[in-house]
Amino acid sequence: MIFLQKYFEVFPDDFAKDIYIAGESYGGQYIPRAAYEILQQNKLSDPIYGQEINLKGILIGNGWIAPNLQSLSYLPFGLEVGVISKGNLLLPSLVEQHNKCKESIRNPPAADDMEFPECVFVLDSFLNITLDTNAPEDQQCINVYDYELRDSYPACGANWPNILEGTTDFLRRPDVQKALNLKKPIQWVECSDPVYEDLYPTKEEESYKLLPEILSEIPIVLFNGALDIICNTLSTEMLIENMKWDGHRGFNKDAERMHWIYDGEKAGEIVSQSNLTFIKVYNASHMVPYDVPEVSRGLVDIITNKYKKIAGGIVDYIYTPVYDIYQGEYHYDE
Repeated sequence: MIFLQKYFEVFPDDFAKDIYIAGESYGGQYIPRAAYEILQQNKLSDPIYGQEINLKGILIGNGWIAPNLQSLSYLPFGLEVGVISKGNLLLPSLVEQHNKCKESIRNPPAADDMEFPECVFVLDSFLNITLDTNAPEDQQCINVYDYELRDSYPACGANWPNILEGTTDFLRRPDVQKALNLKKPIQWVECSDPVYEDLYPTKEEESYKLLPEILSEIPIVLFNGALDIICNTLSTEMLIENMKWDGHRGFNKDAERMHWIYDGEKAGEIVSQSNLTFIKVYNASHMVPYDVPEVSRGLVDIITNKYKKIAGGIVDYIYTPVYDIYQGEYHYDE
């Protein structure tokens, strides 16, 4: 929140703009906390930012929002998509760990860690029973970010995707770091363990518990790439099914269910009710914008209400714009 306070000191004109907070993966812990704090500050006569922030919504992709509950998705999701077979001789070990996690949720351990060890180990067990030691070294482990891909063990996806060419050199340039107002030069790396450790909220409650109150004030869009394992579609559906907001638990019979169309093709499935929208994105992994960059722009269009909706009988259709980046124009391709 200090960042926002300092930001608006430098750019006070942005108070007049609509603000959306977006992110993915572990951003599922940070974004609801930031949104909740902004909404609470907006209710004060003297908010720390100096005036009210016009927060319009939040967008979370493949979010790690309810870690313990979401860990219970690995077993059924693995069976559903076929990366685990019922004939796997090691399946009982995963079932056992799954049940330990379930029991720890029913009877939380005395320690106040946000993620229970019994639930953390479910993914480890999942990786163990899908390990193929007879495969080439770089193909032995399933990629936890895209179940259609393999990786070496114990990386299991950490080697993917390849960093975009030029990114490291660009972010290490002195002029770029100066423009970003860094106090001292740093050797930028894609994933920094010290940064991860500093930002890991081990003693916090899951951000999941903040969602109902946030939904009472602003829209939330949750989306998942269909090929992800670590924060898979089923895990998000499970947390929605277990959440009570606006007088109902989960999506009920009154929820809108729609097909998402981009450039004449089905891009995903959408369910929406009472300020909450869930989107399953086809042909995408944990890194949705990496896999389907043009399609992913539509996620921003959806949360900002820039789309066309057409009734289709049992299921409606949402069309997001197709952009011509050179002409600065867009159209809806049906």
